[in-house]
Amino acid sequence: VESGGCLISEFDPKFKPTPWSFLQRNRLMAGISKAVLIIEAEQKSGTLVTARLGLDYNRDVLVVPGSIHSHASKGTNSLIRQGATPITGVDDLFEALGLKIPDKGEKQQRLFADCTTDEKKILEFLVEPKSRDDLVRELGLPTPTANALLSIMEIKDMIKESGGLIQRNF
Repeated sequence: VESGGCLISEFDPKFKPTPWSFLQRNRLMAGISKAVLIIEAEQKSGTLVTARLGLDYNRDVLVVPGSIHSHASKGTNSLIRQGATPITGVDDLFEALGLKIPDKGEKQQRLFADCTTDEKKILEFLVEPKSRDDLVRELGLPTPTANALLSIMEIKDMIKESGGLIQRNF
């Protein structure tokens, strides 16, 4: 808000988040968004309710495919089987949103200018390729947080995972 953004809520400013308020918040997010991007979702989760809300509001549902061995990917992979758009990289995301795909040099410049502190930390750790487990351990973040961050970085085309190793994508 102080930087020119806005805050939209049905709750009083002093309201503390509760499990029951999650769906109300996500209903607003789905309603004001052009698309809903789902990175991870278990088979029965509030995230799938948010995806359904997106469909109810005639929004595109975009999904990052996940490992068939991960419980956190059962919901996302199910959404893809039901017709959601798979997002396997930043170009897919740009295309789904109807945006111009920047050339490689322009894309890298923009990505690194917008890196968060955690993303920069990951790139520093990836001087050489590392396994996901080693990288998550080095980051010291909760596993779901680290996995979501790695998924976002892969969508942004900053990193790629191949042969069980994660590496910088430049």
